[in-house]
Amino acid sequence: MKATAILVAILCVASMPGAALAESIVILKSGEVLHGDIVSDTNEVLEIRAYSANRTISSLRDVPRADVQNIHEETPAEAAERVDYFALSKFQLNPDQEQTAEFYNQWIAAFQKFLHDFPASDKVAIIQQELEACRAELKHVADGEVKFGDRWMTPLEKEPLVLAKQLAELQQQRDSLAATIGGARGKLAGLQTKLQTLQDTQEPIYETRLVGRNHSQETYYTGQTRIVPNPERPKVQADIVALQQQIGSGNQALYSLDAKIQGVKAQIPEAQRAYEAAVADAKQKLAQAAAQSAPPPPPAAEPAVPPPVVAAPESWLAQHQRGLAIGGGLVLIALVGAYPLKRFLQKSEQTDTVREGQRRVARAKLKKVFDDIFREGERPAGQNAPEGEVIPIGLGEDAYGGGRWFVVGDSHIWAVQNNGRDNDNWVYNNVITKGHGAVGARIPMDAELADYIRDEANGAR
Repeated sequence: MKATAILVAILCVASMPGAALAESIVILKSGEVLHGDIVSDTNEVLEIRAYSANRTISSLRDVPRADVQNIHEETPAEAAERVDYFALSKFQLNPDQEQTAEFYNQWIAAFQKFLHDFPASDKVAIIQQELEACRAELKHVADGEVKFGDRWMTPLEKEPLVLAKQLAELQQQRDSLAATIGGARGKLAGLQTKLQTLQDTQEPIYETRLVGRNHSQETYYTGQTRIVPNPERPKVQADIVALQQQIGSGNQALYSLDAKIQGVKAQIPEAQRAYEAAVADAKQKLAQAAAQSAPPPPPAAEPAVPPPVVAAPESWLAQHQRGLAIGGGLVLIALVGAYPLKRFLQKSEQTDTVREGQRRVARAKLKKVFDDIFREGERPAGQNAPEGEVIPIGLGEDAYGGGRWFVVGDSHIWAVQNNGRDNDNWVYNNVITKGHGAVGARIPMDAELADYIRDEANGAR
């Protein structure tokens, strides 16, 4: 339903080229290209509201006029082409999941409309590749095949592979959580030791009195002292409570993960047996079909009648006809099985190459969005704990203080750069992590951009 709504919107936008707003393209002598709206242009300074690639982030830029090499104003047709291509650039195929026939047909229609409306576009080759990819997947779906690991197969073959991937992901989550709990326990032990060393202090008690004929005030020591609690103790005690709660919730999550892992482990052998049974059944049917296609043995010779005659010796071909028929059947079975295997290996090599190219493109797009948010977004002060869906770039946060990730929440989209290595400057950290912290920037929530980030993250895996 969601895919249908998105594609209907794409087709609607593509059908209204006049609705696209033209923008200015400013080319700097440094090679940088700015897209946006020119606010003012004088002999000294050009002011432009520059947009990011997906037009979700903008910033005012003052550019010295001497640094400007060229300014190009988009025509309505160029603006319409840019808007339509941006809508189509969100198309991504899932390497682990086939789509519905309706999904492919709608994207095919959208690609064909772009090629019809903009036949001279420099994006024609890219759109044509996407169109062919859609058509190829649609044919596989029509043949009853499913997709996993950018490979097409039967549903029974996919099931154990999906479970194996799920098991690996759950195990990775468990290992990460166990490491986090171990680190928290180490910190807890250190704080508990520190708490025992925090001693209270005593300070003398002074009072005032009136002395002399003028009744002036005099401060004097009463001979008594008061206990002054150590100022560090409340924070250390609060940190201990927080770590105890973290360890408790972590252990509950660990127990839940262990139960899931055991459940998946029990399902994998069943799925594997079902697949192997299906393969054995297919091989048996293939062998039966090959045996039925072999020629029948020759009929038995009629017994000789008197007068006896000397029978002519049988030829070598007649003597070995039955063996030749059986051997021919076996050769046929080998050929029938070898061709699909060879074709499968060729297709697998081709799809691996194509898929790796798609991953590189998706990773580059994710990096561009991250850099835009990190450079132009708001960086709130203090120690922030962004809540929402964590979308890692690559492996995301690692145990050594590195990694980058997005956090898609209800009101903001965060771009977080881990900054917890020993040689990092922790002063800039404004995001709480499992380690020493990270630097984060945020922009207001944009559902369209959030979907784009999710799609590119799936494509980069």
